[in-house]
Amino acid sequence: MPAAKTMIKRNLARRLERLEAEIMPAEEKIVVLDIQFVTPDGQVASSQEFKVHIPVQPPKQRFR
Repeated sequence: MPAAKTMIKRNLARRLERLEAEIMPAEEKIVVLDIQFVTPDGQVASSQEFKVHIPVQPPKQRFR
């Protein structure tokens, strides 16, 4: 009987993880890098801004 309870727990855990993945808000993160180019005497000559979009990864399932 303990094996049956383990299977029920695993099945329930899988279903809860799928439900969580569906209802969690998926917000994309944005990282902004501001690169400054300086002269040998330390003055800022120019700067460049880069935006990196990081997609949200779905939660990993523990049981398959």
